[in-house]
Amino acid sequence: MAAKKKSASKILMTAMQRDGFSSTDYAVKFQSSRADKAVLLDVKVWRLSNQSDLKEWLGEVRRVYCKNKKNGKRMVVAVSAKNGHQYSGNGDARKDMPLSMLQICIGRHCLIIDIDSAAITVPASLKAFFRDLFSDHHSFRFVGIGVEPMMAKLSRDYGRNGGYKDLLLVEPIDVMDMGRPYCEGFDCSLKTLFRIILGIDYVQPNSMMWLDEDEPFQRFSDDVVGWSATEIYLIAQLSLTLMI
Repeated sequence: MAAKKKSASKILMTAMQRDGFSSTDYAVKFQSSRADKAVLLDVKVWRLSNQSDLKEWLGEVRRVYCKNKKNGKRMVVAVSAKNGHQYSGNGDARKDMPLSMLQICIGRHCLIIDIDSAAITVPASLKAFFRDLFSDHHSFRFVGIGVEPMMAKLSRDYGRNGGYKDLLLVEPIDVMDMGRPYCEGFDCSLKTLFRIILGIDYVQPNSMMWLDEDEPFQRFSDDVVGWSATEIYLIAQLSLTLMI
């Protein structure tokens, strides 16, 4: 196993910028305190109210990353989901809320999907995107934290409304299972693995506004987009390190 302990450095959110006047396209730039270079993530946020073309996003990802397929390698896709209780300061009281954000990251291309607004009906375009992405186990290898329970919760939260009951990942890999041998008696949390494996002390702000104050019905807050994209990117990097 190639993963090695590293002295921890802190994540610095150095920039968070929307692409022009767009509420869906962001450039998220962050840097760990001991790294020479910052990491720039290309982030798209998908909402029911401004249905951008997810086919185009997936096509771009395939053009950029799936050259590996010629070598018989599959691209790692990190998948996670959450709701606003993580940022509210009273998480225990709201932990059973329906999941409202799906995070996907492939390389440095991250996609954040507002699934709360699709609770009544899931658009055909979104269903087609999920089917196209998640059924392509020849090109992609899916990783995450507690992936199977997460998918089961999505099904419970939205399945009755024709939403995510058929949303299945083929042979998902749980990063916690891979990382547990490295915890060595520590509480084996995601933060612990970031510190031990990646050498990053990942500490989000204690609380953040889940929705944008000026347009709460239009988008997540910039802070939530920035930190959520950083987190799912680091989950992907963690899995890649553990797979070496």
